[in-house]
Amino acid sequence: LPAGRAILALTISSDCDNDERAAQAGERLGNLAGKLKSAAFAGRIITRGDKCSPGCMKLTGAGWGSLLRGLGSALVQEVLIPRCGLREGGTAAAIGAGLAGMRGSLRKLTLEADEDFPASGWTAVLRGLLGGVLEELAIKADSLSVEDAAAIGAHLGDLQPCLKVLSLRVDDAVPAEGWDALLAGVSQGSLEGLRLGHCHLHDGQAAAIGPRLEAMRANFSWVDLSWNKGLTAAGWRALLQGLVGGSVRELSLGSCGMDDSRMMAIMPDLFTLSRAGLSHIDVGGNKMSRDVWGV
Repeated sequence: LPAGRAILALTISSDCDNDERAAQAGERLGNLAGKLKSAAFAGRIITRGDKCSPGCMKLTGAGWGSLLRGLGSALVQEVLIPRCGLREGGTAAAIGAGLAGMRGSLRKLTLEADEDFPASGWTAVLRGLLGGVLEELAIKADSLSVEDAAAIGAHLGDLQPCLKVLSLRVDDAVPAEGWDALLAGVSQGSLEGLRLGHCHLHDGQAAAIGPRLEAMRANFSWVDLSWNKGLTAAGWRALLQGLVGGSVRELSLGSCGMDDSRMMAIMPDLFTLSRAGLSHIDVGGNKMSRDVWGV
């Protein structure tokens, strides 16, 4: 790079498809100290001519270790690790060790996990974040078992008080006891933002999440519950009552399949939240009549 030039974001994809190239890239990344803010890794991608590149899918633990050591030397602040990294078979320990090398600078981390990624893998990866300065953690997974959720929850509490934002997106429904175990780790009240969009929540899960929200709500600035279309009025009330008494200012209920009857049922809770400081509610993408706002 020319002297003084900085990179805001770098995506590592088609040219890093084996451990040897990863080692070369890791050495070069280490020379970017103070110049690189964000790095993302791409899995399988389509290149010109509709050719398919494996991206980082063929990297073993050694390749991931090389890349992440380079990012640690570069003092990177944001990292995205795709599902091709968080898969069953030997990469988790190397990724956890690599994250440990970034703990002094890493402030935002996105983890996208394959459906077969085991609970022991979550433990190995999240253990690498302990003692760091991580402020925002996003987890996207095809599915989470109760054991997976418990492994994640066991380490979330150790990321406080630095952790301010937690985003979770799970493509398959997590059992109620899984949500209870996962959120138990962040019940100390340091979170300012919580995103549970696209989590396929139903009333049983909401009943487990609501009491956990009570313990977290003290510092909430915003909560995103959008794209959860399986909740009845009872489920929504369980979630919102967990927020009553807190400090939430912004609430997203967008594209939740909300209709007049459900909105009418939760209106008392919304009024209570508004009196405590709630100033913005996003209900876009729902099918409600104008009459409901006349309540």
